[in-house]
Amino acid sequence: MRDAILASVETRRITTFQHLGADIPGFYGSLATFSPIRDSLIIWHACSREAIEELGDLIGNGSIRMHPAPNVSYRHTSDLPPIPICRDYDDFKSETAVLRWFPVVFTNPSVKNVDPAKIVR
Repeated sequence: MRDAILASVETRRITTFQHLGADIPGFYGSLATFSPIRDSLIIWHACSREAIEELGDLIGNGSIRMHPAPNVSYRHTSDLPPIPICRDYDDFKSETAVLRWFPVVFTNPSVKNVDPAKIVR
C-alpha cells in the first residue's frame, strides 16, 4: 500500500482521500483517522488500519506532506465525514472537545504550501 500511496500522490498536484480510495484497493475501511494537532479533529472517516498506518509513516518520514485542504478540494463528492466541518480557530482552542472534520490534502514533499489558484482538477 505504501508504494500505491506514493504513486497516487506523485500523479497529482494535490491528492485527496477520495483519490486515495479510488486509486488504492484496501484503502477504504471503517476507521477514522484524527489530526495530530487535536484528537477531536477527524481528517477522514473511512480508512483501513493499514491505510492509516502507512499514511502516518509516510508523513512522519517526510515522503509526503499533509496540508489543510483548499476549499475546492472536496467540493464534488458525496462521501464526506458525517460531522460538521472545522470552520474556524475556535474549534482548535475550545476547552471542550467537539468532533469536527478538518479537511486535508497530500502532496509531494517539494510542495511547501498548497495554492488553490494552482490546483489542476
